[in-house]
Amino acid sequence: ATYIEDFGRALVILGDREEALGRAWHVPNDRPQITQRQFAELVFAEIGQPVKVSAMGKTMMRIGGLFIPAARESVEMFYEFDKPFVVDSSQFERAFGVKATPIEEAVKVTVAWYRAHPQTKG
Repeated sequence: ATYIEDFGRALVILGDREEALGRAWHVPNDRPQITQRQFAELVFAEIGQPVKVSAMGKTMMRIGGLFIPAARESVEMFYEFDKPFVVDSSQFERAFGVKATPIEEAVKVTVAWYRAHPQTKG
């Protein structure tokens, strides 16, 4: 997971540094091998609620797709989940001396922001 503050800082660095030109960069992210379930557990722990997640396979997504267009469109993306998707930002970190914000801190700050801005919910 990439924290929005880290993403913004990385874009500024990439736009300002000559050595950033001509290649793709993975911006700083903490714990690149975290699973979606582990991430959800961090968020739910921060908000003080039990984790409420479940998985759906292709068959269920196809059935859901009969009624929900987004579910139908998601089926074709299942190949992305056949093996771990790891975004390694170590090259960016070495090149520019920037480390990602620890994910626990990023979740805490994001939840606090969300709670302070109730008008943006829903």
